[in-house]
Amino acid sequence: MTTDLANRGSIDATVLEKVLIQGDLSKLTPQERLMYYNKVCDSLGLNPFTRPFDYIVLNNKLTLYAKRDCTDQLRKIHSISVKITSREPLGDIYVVTAQGTNREGRYDESIGAVNVANLRGDHLANALMKAETKAKRRVTLSLAGLGWLDETEADSIPDSRIITNDEDLNNDKSGGATDGAQKPLSRAQAQRISDLYGRLGLTKEDMLLIMESECNRTVESVTKLTSEEADKVIDALEENAMIGEEGAPDGAVEQGGVEQGEGI
Repeated sequence: MTTDLANRGSIDATVLEKVLIQGDLSKLTPQERLMYYNKVCDSLGLNPFTRPFDYIVLNNKLTLYAKRDCTDQLRKIHSISVKITSREPLGDIYVVTAQGTNREGRYDESIGAVNVANLRGDHLANALMKAETKAKRRVTLSLAGLGWLDETEADSIPDSRIITNDEDLNNDKSGGATDGAQKPLSRAQAQRISDLYGRLGLTKEDMLLIMESECNRTVESVTKLTSEEADKVIDALEENAMIGEEGAPDGAVEQGGVEQGEGI
């Protein structure tokens, strides 16, 4: 990848050093950043069209973090199997330990930890599932030999900023924060949430709790979600759907939906 970038001749050596040594992508042009993104995906065998990575500003540097699509593909590529070895509360912290094993028999362990202080009901349930998801994704990245942040970690790091739209990304030349407006959820995202809402048989109160838990703020309705928040809500709903389908007979999962934003 270094040779490919250098051979282009259009990237200043100082800029190249910032990208490859310091991990700062903010100095690249959109075209160079796209090339880098695709090269990373190609080197790992990932499909770039599924957007396995997104951008985050961390320590004033623009870098990539791994999304669910990344870890799901890596588990398949490397034949990584994951099992939970422990779940335990430590004061206000709930800790899950996951052990992963690849096809060569190499194994590793990682933990996922969340703060459960003062949480009850669905808030607590979502936090427990998040801890398990963190542990599984972290051990997957570790076994794949990647030091990437996972998206379950990215939104909990102080002073970090997830880039939610192309305008923010292209304007962020210094790696610092910008005041660009966040991109609203798309029609496709709204439809997916609506489908899952009906499929899971959720009430409006259930949906509000899930959105609050995933977004770390009060959300009055689905239409108030940003695109980034909508992705998190969809991931949470899809995980609930998969859990609900395990062991259920064919046809037992209710199909349905509501009009986009209606009632939620």
